[in-house]
Amino acid sequence: MRRDFSNKNLEEIPSKWFDRFMRKVLGAKDVIFFAQKEQNIQARDVLRLFYESLRKFPLSIIAVISATIFSSILLIIIPLYYKNFFDVLSSGGDATGNAILLRNTILVIFGLNITIFVTRRITSFGNNYLASSMTASLRSRAFAYLIDHSQRFFTGTFTGTLVQRVNRFANAYDRLADRIIFDIIPIIIQVIGVAWILFRERPIMALIVLVWAFIFISSNYAFGHWKLKYDIASAAQDSKTAGVLADIITNQPTVDAHGSHAIEKSRYQNEVNIQMRMSRFRWNLGESMESIQGFFVVLVEFAVFYVGVGLWVKGEFSIGLFVLVQAYIIRLSNQLWSFSRIIRDIYETFADAKEMAEIMLAPHEIIETDEAEKIEHVEGVIQFDHVSFGYQKEETVIDFATTIKSGERVALVGPSGAGKSTIVKLLFRFYDSTEGDILIDGVSVRKLSIRSRTRSLP
Repeated sequence: MRRDFSNKNLEEIPSKWFDRFMRKVLGAKDVIFFAQKEQNIQARDVLRLFYESLRKFPLSIIAVISATIFSSILLIIIPLYYKNFFDVLSSGGDATGNAILLRNTILVIFGLNITIFVTRRITSFGNNYLASSMTASLRSRAFAYLIDHSQRFFTGTFTGTLVQRVNRFANAYDRLADRIIFDIIPIIIQVIGVAWILFRERPIMALIVLVWAFIFISSNYAFGHWKLKYDIASAAQDSKTAGVLADIITNQPTVDAHGSHAIEKSRYQNEVNIQMRMSRFRWNLGESMESIQGFFVVLVEFAVFYVGVGLWVKGEFSIGLFVLVQAYIIRLSNQLWSFSRIIRDIYETFADAKEMAEIMLAPHEIIETDEAEKIEHVEGVIQFDHVSFGYQKEETVIDFATTIKSGERVALVGPSGAGKSTIVKLLFRFYDSTEGDILIDGVSVRKLSIRSRTRSLP
């Protein structure tokens, strides 16, 4: 049976003037973007789910973060020795004495680079251990919670999309952790460290770098926040495309029987085309932002050297200081150049993880309480006490009442859709009745433990 993959659970993204402008410029004005309706799942909900697994590995976390911070600090210190190296080199004076100073400086730089190499290996190997342990933990937790959902949940959700959501949820942590460890922490340490060192050397240089970093980071953040809705829409469309493909493959015998190959090919191709145009639009948005930040890099280099020349004329800017500032500009440019991608990846990560987080935070329809009763001596008397139930608005079973004695055989007879299978499903508590109750040996199935219920129903 073909699954319903309509957009009834989605809503169209509102199109404001900036959205319309960007869609028109980037060739996506005819694309209709749908995203999941608001489910009140926030980034903090995803982080809380990650933290519940992450807190199991405190030593690994401390080792990885400490090594990352230490190597980031050393990367700020090394340019200071290059500054001293070029200041000595350009100072003239005793060549023999200067050579000793230069060699000592080179040895210090070598030692610092070796230390950075070691700390980075600690970070990499530690993160590998942590990431593999975390993804395994998240997959297990997601499955454990998912499998306890009711049959109603699985009937309304295609298996292919659930498998994809579990994998996305686990992989989302890996992507987020990589960005935090290898990008976010180093950026914070280096921006603060560079500003502090330049402020001690020449405050005007520190001001230029701080203003540039602030504009660079804040513009990327604002852009990434605005673009989030398109990332969520693309993730939803990706799930839909995967669901349609899995549905067609699962029902291949039916496709053969009805000769509907062309229809199904067209159906899937339509979803692929929508996904393609959504992805292209998102990628073009990213490239647009990278073009803007490239201009920012050119601008800050011009400002630094323009001001630096003025200070040099006054004798307040040495060759070594030129080297120091340029080294910091290059390092920060390389680090911040990928900032738009960092923001994009973080938002895409949350968009991917939210789909599974919504399921993990949704309460189970069928819950076995901690006080569930156990039947020690099973007799097997089943009583339907005026039971009513409906899958949707219309009730399938209405005021059904009967008692089945132990060992008694009863046949349920009726036309298709009369509720015969539904009564059995209610008995096994695949669903809970909307009215009335079902009792086994005088105990409601809602209060029975799973073990007692299965023992009573061979």
